[in-house]
Amino acid sequence: MRFLVAFALLSLSQITFAQNLQDQFTDLRDNSETFKEYKVIKIYELNRFWKGVTDTLKTNSTTITELKKKIASHDDEIKKLSNTLAESKANMLDLEFGVEHIIIFGLPISKTAYQVLNFTIIVTLLILIAFLVFKYNERRSTAREKINAFNNLEEKFADYQKTALEKQMKLRRELQTERNKLEQIRGIS
Repeated sequence: MRFLVAFALLSLSQITFAQNLQDQFTDLRDNSETFKEYKVIKIYELNRFWKGVTDTLKTNSTTITELKKKIASHDDEIKKLSNTLAESKANMLDLEFGVEHIIIFGLPISKTAYQVLNFTIIVTLLILIAFLVFKYNERRSTAREKINAFNNLEEKFADYQKTALEKQMKLRRELQTERNKLEQIRGIS
């Protein structure tokens, strides 16, 4: 691109200078005298023309030098801008990475993966809590049943002991009654 700009500027200046030289040459040819088929050119006019040619060449040389300097300066500027652009792109990529990732335990993880991980952990913990609550309630109800069963068994045992004691007392009374009867029958005989 810079080469095209420099070439266009150089071409434009050369066309202008070439046109001036062409005009001077045409004036020199048309204003000179003719001798047979030859043109006689006055030395001062020829010197003036040559001075125009050398001035044009010097001007072109100066223009070329200035354009080369401009090209070199533009090259430096382009290099600086390219470096700046590369740094900007690198910074932008770092910023994008920073926006899209989060660092956990020194490892970069994308925010989406982090959200999925957190959601999974939360759901897993909720399921675990629900499972533990269910198991707690199940064991609590089992414990209540066992306590109720124990209480019922204890009541039945107490009732059994009471009835057994009553039977034992009844049997002792009957036995005592029978002993008394036996002693009476032995005492009579």
